[in-house]
Amino acid sequence: VDEFQDTNKIQYLIVKALASVHRNILAVGDEDQSIYGWRGANYSNIFDFIKDFDATVFKLTQNYRSTGKILKAANNIIKNNTARLPKELWTENDEGVRVEKYVAIDELTEADYVVNNINGLLRHRNYSCSDIAILVRLNALTRVFEEKLLYYNIPYTVFGGVRFYDRKEIKDILAYLRIIANPSDNEAVLRAINTPRRGIGDKAVAQLVGFCNAEGKSLTETIRRLDGDILLPKPLINKLQGFSDILNDIFDKESTASLEDLFDYIVERSGLKDEYAEDTEENNGRRMNISEFRSSVREFCQNSTDASLNAYLESVTLMSDIDSFDEENNHATIATIHSVKGLEFKVVFIVGMDESIFPMQREGTSDSDVEEERRLAYVAVTRAKERLYLTRASSRFLYGTRRYLMQSRFFAEVGDEKKSSGIEALTASGVNIIKPTDFQRIKEHDPRLKIVGTVVMHKKFGSGRILNVSGTGENMMIEVDFQTGGRKVLTLSYAPLEVIV
Repeated sequence: VDEFQDTNKIQYLIVKALASVHRNILAVGDEDQSIYGWRGANYSNIFDFIKDFDATVFKLTQNYRSTGKILKAANNIIKNNTARLPKELWTENDEGVRVEKYVAIDELTEADYVVNNINGLLRHRNYSCSDIAILVRLNALTRVFEEKLLYYNIPYTVFGGVRFYDRKEIKDILAYLRIIANPSDNEAVLRAINTPRRGIGDKAVAQLVGFCNAEGKSLTETIRRLDGDILLPKPLINKLQGFSDILNDIFDKESTASLEDLFDYIVERSGLKDEYAEDTEENNGRRMNISEFRSSVREFCQNSTDASLNAYLESVTLMSDIDSFDEENNHATIATIHSVKGLEFKVVFIVGMDESIFPMQREGTSDSDVEEERRLAYVAVTRAKERLYLTRASSRFLYGTRRYLMQSRFFAEVGDEKKSSGIEALTASGVNIIKPTDFQRIKEHDPRLKIVGTVVMHKKFGSGRILNVSGTGENMMIEVDFQTGGRKVLTLSYAPLEVIV
């Protein structure tokens, strides 16, 4: 029996029955890699097997994939679990470069750090996009990394899943926004009309569409005027009345609300908030996706000179329409950790290493749940062959508010060769953060660029104001809020900036 740690209790009883006479059986598994408890896998089958068959145990601890320093990080994490057979991975591979740890100010700065590093590795360390993976515990975290990779024109794929703006709950909310922006968008109406389910079946929809086609009216116009002179059958009007009320209320709200307030109102009034209220793993993921969608609206409103609904939908359309693959299928991977078990990459970024995110914790989380999360961290670390980066953010915009988070216990358990707080990690390993459009080092820079509040001009992003300055010397980084480009973290030594005021 292979992958024995992934068997459930019934499967073990079947195995036990099959081997009950001759007791001639071999099981291969690793309880440290048991990460599917949520779907019934029971790692204790390994311990029961040893006891029930008085089995001889062979520990295969040599690792042929990762560098010594990556394995040290993995061992440091997993040794904190109690329900395991004592063992420690080792390798004859080189020790390799150190494991990098980075604490960002927020989720946007975290994404900047990751994608700037990827850009540097591609340009100066001869890595290919396909060598690189960004691993997340929660699917909702992919959004900012997807947008940053698109911005840098780095091809990527969401392995084992779909891109952020193609996810069901995101497209459902977008349908309501599209109706407001363009009442003639019948496709959006057909998506929203029974989302969430409100008893409007295919037959009723077909009746409505047939009537609108015959009358030359849009679906929105007809649905919003049910109380007027619309000549629809009374039973059909009764079925559509609830949706009609919802659309009328949303249109009324749009006339006075900001884009952020309109978004919140749509989620509430449409019933989509209640749709995912039950506390399940799937619903928690969908709620986080909706929260992350809300963050994208908020960022757009803060960073754009035109914070209108139409402008926002145009930006989403651009991100959704861009093909993230290249002709040779050479793309970086974004994936949840569960989906990449068994895979390996030369470079791995494990992001979002904050308490409550990784380990993921909700009400009722037990010690055994945390141990499974730790096994998941162990699996994530051992996907890396040559380089490993662990990142977290001091604050994140979650569930409609900015929250300040503690570092993940796993982030701490790795230990510290040297914790990076900026570009130091990159320069130490020979990689500099640079912008993809600017590769000539600027030897001298205006001392006013070190002052928060200085107004500057960038040849691509336009004018902006310096928000934050960190680091020293060649490693100095500045955060700038550009009027058209939004917030960017730049390396001062490379940033083509001119002081305006």
